[in-house]
Amino acid sequence: MKNIIIISSLIVASAFFLSKEKVKNIISNYENVFKQLKIKLGGIRNLNISNNKLSARVILHITNPTTTSLGLDTNSYITLKKLLFYTGTGKYIGEALPNISNIQLPAQQTISTPEIPVIVPLNNDIFSIGLELASNSKNIQVKAVIEALNQTYTI
Repeated sequence: MKNIIIISSLIVASAFFLSKEKVKNIISNYENVFKQLKIKLGGIRNLNISNNKLSARVILHITNPTTTSLGLDTNSYITLKKLLFYTGTGKYIGEALPNISNIQLPAQQTISTPEIPVIVPLNNDIFSIGLELASNSKNIQVKAVIEALNQTYTI
């Protein structure tokens, strides 16, 4: 009986470590795709300003220019928690909270997201950020915050 418990424990531990390594490999492969994604604003709804924050629900058009399809239904083991937006010079603009664990983005295609909540803090930098975006809105940088097996990765 003791041997069965030991062998069972070893099998469970091995499966856990192998699945954790597999998740790391998937994230690494998809990191290259995430870096090349093109994201454009498709629409803004429910614009609201309160408590020094601008909030809205946005629709994004996301283009995958690579030859790698990004498709993953992870049963919530891997979740896209946040998208952090920065100007071309690195000033924080705000964040979107998609909280998506089923990501399907075919190679060399564009998809539209469902409405995603967005929060933009209204602080002293808002005017300089606004001027920078008005002069060059194509250089918005996006970082993705992904949670996988209770680990957080920023890409």
